[in-house]
Amino acid sequence: MIINKLLFICVFLHISIVDTSHFRGGTITWYPLNNKPSGNTVVIQIRQRWAWRLSAALCNHLIIASKHLIGDPSVLSCISGNCNYWSNTLTTQTYCTDFSTNVDVSYGEKYDTRTIPIGVQFSIAFSSCCWFVSLVIGAGSPWNVVTRINTIIRPDGYINSSPSAAIMPLIYKQVNIQHTHVIQMVDPDASDILRCRWASVAGNVNSYNECGGVCSGIPGATLITNNCTLIFTLTRPSIYAAVALQIEDYYNETSSIPMSSVPVQFLFYGYTPISTCITPPNLISNRPDPECVDTSVGSTVTERFTVHVLCANKVIVDFVTSSPLGMTKSAIRSPSLGIYEIDFNWVPATSQRGSQSLCIGAVDNTNIQSNQLCTTYLVDFEAPSFIRNSARPVEYNYDVLLNSYILGTKPISRPSSGKGGEIHFFDATLNKLVESFKSTSQSDVKYSEFEIFIKFKKAPWIIGHSYYVKLDAVVAIASGSASCLPGTTAINDSKFWRFNIWDPSVTLVTTESSHLSTKSSLENVDDTTATTDSMQSLPPSSCHKREIQFDPDGSSLSKPINFLYNEDIHINSKVILNCTSRFSITIFWTIITCSPTCSQLTQITFSFEPSKMELFIPAYSLLNGIYELKFTLTVIEISTWSLLSSVYIKIFRSTIITNLLSFTAINITHEYKQKLILNPGKYSIDFSTIEFNTSNWYYTYYCRIYSKFNHRHYESLDDSNHTSCFSTNITNLLEYNDSLKSALTIFPEFLKLKEIYHFMVRIVNRRNSSLQSIGYLIVQIEHIQSPTITINCVISTMCSPNLYFYYVNPSTQFALFSFPTDNHTAIENIQWNVYKGLMNSSNNIMEWTSIESSWFLGVHTENLTILKDFFNENVQITQWRFEVIYIFQNESCQTTFDIEINEAPKNGFCSIHPQNGTTMTVFTINCVNWFDRDEIRDMTIYSQKNDSSKLLMLAQTIELSIQLRLPIGLNQQILVHIQDTFSCITEYTLSSISVLSDMDVPMNMSNPLIQLLSNTDNQNTIIQIITSLSETLNEMNDDIIRKADLVNDVQFQASILSSLTQTTNELSRKALLVASTKCQQLAHHLRTISTQLSFENVQFTATHIAECAINVVTSINAPLQSRANVLDLDMIDIGEILDHCRIKDNCDWINPINKKLFASSVSERLNNQSNIRFPSNLINSNKSVLIRKVIQPLASADDFRSLSNTNLSRAFSLSIINQNGSDLKILTNVNDSIEFFIPRDPNMKIPSKFLQNVLINRKRKLVFNYHLIHFTQLNSNLSYSIHFEMYPLNSNLSYLLIYKFNDRPHLDAFDGLKFFCPQDLNQNEFHMHFIDNTKTSGHYSIIYGIRELTVTETNEFCFNDTFISERLSIINIPMTFSANYELLVYQSACCYLDKNHNWQSDGLIVGPLTNHYETQCLSTHLSIDSDQLGVTPKN
Repeated sequence: MIINKLLFICVFLHISIVDTSHFRGGTITWYPLNNKPSGNTVVIQIRQRWAWRLSAALCNHLIIASKHLIGDPSVLSCISGNCNYWSNTLTTQTYCTDFSTNVDVSYGEKYDTRTIPIGVQFSIAFSSCCWFVSLVIGAGSPWNVVTRINTIIRPDGYINSSPSAAIMPLIYKQVNIQHTHVIQMVDPDASDILRCRWASVAGNVNSYNECGGVCSGIPGATLITNNCTLIFTLTRPSIYAAVALQIEDYYNETSSIPMSSVPVQFLFYGYTPISTCITPPNLISNRPDPECVDTSVGSTVTERFTVHVLCANKVIVDFVTSSPLGMTKSAIRSPSLGIYEIDFNWVPATSQRGSQSLCIGAVDNTNIQSNQLCTTYLVDFEAPSFIRNSARPVEYNYDVLLNSYILGTKPISRPSSGKGGEIHFFDATLNKLVESFKSTSQSDVKYSEFEIFIKFKKAPWIIGHSYYVKLDAVVAIASGSASCLPGTTAINDSKFWRFNIWDPSVTLVTTESSHLSTKSSLENVDDTTATTDSMQSLPPSSCHKREIQFDPDGSSLSKPINFLYNEDIHINSKVILNCTSRFSITIFWTIITCSPTCSQLTQITFSFEPSKMELFIPAYSLLNGIYELKFTLTVIEISTWSLLSSVYIKIFRSTIITNLLSFTAINITHEYKQKLILNPGKYSIDFSTIEFNTSNWYYTYYCRIYSKFNHRHYESLDDSNHTSCFSTNITNLLEYNDSLKSALTIFPEFLKLKEIYHFMVRIVNRRNSSLQSIGYLIVQIEHIQSPTITINCVISTMCSPNLYFYYVNPSTQFALFSFPTDNHTAIENIQWNVYKGLMNSSNNIMEWTSIESSWFLGVHTENLTILKDFFNENVQITQWRFEVIYIFQNESCQTTFDIEINEAPKNGFCSIHPQNGTTMTVFTINCVNWFDRDEIRDMTIYSQKNDSSKLLMLAQTIELSIQLRLPIGLNQQILVHIQDTFSCITEYTLSSISVLSDMDVPMNMSNPLIQLLSNTDNQNTIIQIITSLSETLNEMNDDIIRKADLVNDVQFQASILSSLTQTTNELSRKALLVASTKCQQLAHHLRTISTQLSFENVQFTATHIAECAINVVTSINAPLQSRANVLDLDMIDIGEILDHCRIKDNCDWINPINKKLFASSVSERLNNQSNIRFPSNLINSNKSVLIRKVIQPLASADDFRSLSNTNLSRAFSLSIINQNGSDLKILTNVNDSIEFFIPRDPNMKIPSKFLQNVLINRKRKLVFNYHLIHFTQLNSNLSYSIHFEMYPLNSNLSYLLIYKFNDRPHLDAFDGLKFFCPQDLNQNEFHMHFIDNTKTSGHYSIIYGIRELTVTETNEFCFNDTFISERLSIINIPMTFSANYELLVYQSACCYLDKNHNWQSDGLIVGPLTNHYETQCLSTHLSIDSDQLGVTPKN
């Protein structure tokens, strides 16, 4: 017994129990394990550091060594942004790294990794309660610690890393003295600009309360944001002050939106000195520069700190530290009086790459703390390096050369004094040092963004000699505002930077081109420039004329040349130099992004292929925006000078998809003997309208031959004599269909066999020439012997041609259809295959790998559907290939369809202000910094209540800022959909908003209508005003519907209608008529444009239209079935009708009204709750089907409404549609039926249990106690099941139930029996017997007999595995009951609404799993078309 108790205590001690009132701050930081984008996802490492009160989160040396977790077992939850990509499973417990018994604090750290899609951002928070009570501000309040994760690719092409800060959890400061405290900020992206700010309640990048109850925790404190310096005075001794900061990194000084935001929360403790000597101990490091230390994974780091105690009779008793995981410390030593030492040792692990910090402070025996020292370790930091090909001079140069420079991979700055290296120039011919330059020299070495510029006072060169340059380590450091920045590595390779001094006596080779030609091109993603070098000899003289000409020309930053995103860019340059002396030149093209100023070098992801002086940029290479193409010509002659000139271009995406064929093909094989018809005027798509207007555009056609692709330019077909595509005059071989040239016909046998043609058409708007679009088609000419297969998108607007791929959104369901060109050939089989594409980096070839998934539908049909969940599961894959194979009787044919995933909008965030309000509050939603290469089209705002999965559309705007009023609801989620031109969506979740009713807020009395309504008692005036307003609003809505050309308009109106009709008991007949008309108009309009909309958009709109229709039907049925009051307006409108019907005695539908009002807003919940199981022949058929189901909260009344009991019933509608859009017949039988579970109406109350007091006359002996139940079925079309529930008051007793229809049962004559044994009691402690509706049909009553079994009878029938009916004779003896019991009996029915609008039960069976909350229905109909399936309970 003692051993067990000891073991229990041992186990208990290993469990960390946290008193949540003892939180002491912490931080959350993160960084990508690979900051170079690769694929669609990135693995990020998240680091948590938390501090607790030691007595609440126990830590000691044993716990540190055994790596036990301490702290609050909560999770990091996503609170705003793209929360779909975060699962709330990351716990907040950490491994203890240090503790201090003197200041009662424990400290822990933990690293976790998560895979996140590239291009998203969201905020996660550690929120709990509570801070401890000894705080100046926020005593006992909740804490919030929030960080912003952002995987959007930075302008420099990398993935961002968050900044971090070196802090101690608890710092002692003397009260009533002003203190200055610096928080050391570090960022792995060394060039970032770091700023810190106070954490705030609202209006921040996290859209959340960042500080809980400790916002502005130090009264009167001042924060200097650029270096994170706190200036403050503590005024209350023995009380803590909480500091809550956010450190944020910005790309450059002009950036207004932070790339990330990390929390820093810690404590100051105010003390009053208790001794006369109050000088704090002095802490020093053994390093000359303790702030910044470079190290690597696996290396050993050793630190020694020394403390000088400057007061007599004081000793160092402890060190408060914040250290990396795995760092160990020695015991405190005192080598001499007043001197104390402590050592730290650490070997960085792989998971600790990046910045790690150690902060330390010494505490003496009077609780006075020393100065704080913080050391930041840059573990395997990516320091800036130098670009080899950027160094100048190179090649041959004159001996008068004075200037040299080289570019870095990142912005660089001058190192601080005493830390910088030197730059050395060597004479390779003599093998000796020429001159060295100190990087700290202000006069000789200059730094400018990416460049180091070195200037010689006097040229030291020798004609004909070769030279090279070496650079020491740390000749430059990364630019940035962090306190610790990495430096460049040494370059000792003599081949890295070499150049020659030209000897004029040596003849140089002259270039053959009449223009200045190019020699080499740079193809390096890290190098943002392309350079070309050449050398030319000319007669000796000086240059008089210097000019650069461009074609096209005439551009400026304010008037750039427009190019479409899918258009090749050709910039021809011509250099005119009138020189009479020999010279050398260097050509230097630079592409600069202008946003808005032209200052950012553009990341190059394509290869420059310069031809002569031409700059060629392939289509799809540059994203939307304005660029400066800077041409730098450097001429070296008697002196060195440069000539600069620029071309400004603007890249934009068109809202038009220009299709040349009836399907969105970009690559086809065409029969040589058939004419080719290109018809962009008919088949193009305009995203801004429903139909493309052919007559609004001019059309120009171009051509080039694939085998001559080195000739990049397309040539116009209008130039009939100079088209390289055709060898003869084309005047009589082409035909345009109209003067606009909206279609082009090329006659048979004109295009060459086996040739591949590239056709391009440019369309220009006739009224606005800036509206343009380009479409492409690749045509291979062949003799086609076999049927060819064509693949196309079901929704043409969902597939935008993108060179050799189709552009497809991953946020929507994707559907393809295929067909053979020869419709007369019998198809024996169809097979779809799906492949993922991955680029082989060694040979730059796309490799395709087959993949299978349950998200594919119709793999053996003409149509293939890919559910959007498939793309969500494979976000790292951007290229996909879909192959279809048609098997004919004697051959097989196949074709492929390649897609590229459209990247969703990224880079931005949204905020809402205020956080809470009323229905009259104007909320402001701002979305900033969003980027998409296809441009942002609009944003849509939705509301989602916590108890619903339904989205309510609130607003849609092309502006990324909007003011709106929100619907009533507590903790409702506000979702923002940011949508690009091609409907790709990023969903951004704002923080939960609570909106209360505004009934108590005074009205705006300045409105004349409100004044009139509030100041009159005249009923006629009130009715006239309201009627006038209603008619005006109806007319406005009619006009809106007529103009509803865009999907968002239809969605918005459908969403509003479904919401306005939710409260069905408040709808008058006139309102119902208006609502039904509007729903019908929207349904018709949706059908018109459905082939242009995504599945999700159609589904959203159709669902809301269906809900509107359900609400209208329910509202009509509710009064008819005594479920709602008839509204006063209706009573007035139909007064004459009522009088007439009373005269005619035909008013059976006017029944006494049930005062319990009925509302149908539960329809959405019902549709989510219903379950269906289909027959095996459908499940195993491999058919693609569409299933539509709707539940009406109130079943429609039929002609027998007083007999059918539909006033407490649901109506369930089901449609099963095949791939051709026809109703599908389902074969069923009794053993393989369709099964439905339909929730009951909550207003239908199951009757209470009825006590059977069988003990009232204990002297009376009975064989059975009988119960009669009448179920006269007034409607002969319906049949009901019976549910018998018995609740024994003594659960140890056994019973026998026996029954007979229409007569009393006895052991010789009964229709059924059942034994109720104690072991058969269900979890609700009752016995149940069920009789389905097929057995009750045709009967009018049932009599139950219940007998309490004796001990002998119980043993015989409850514990005997074999039942022998002859043994029933032993229970034919009268007995007395020993305990009372309770009974509950109710009925259920399943029925369908036939074509004559009458409810029927034939072919439907109530299932045995029916209970108080739902009904199980089994259908054995041979087919189900459009009939309704209802559930009708009867008590």
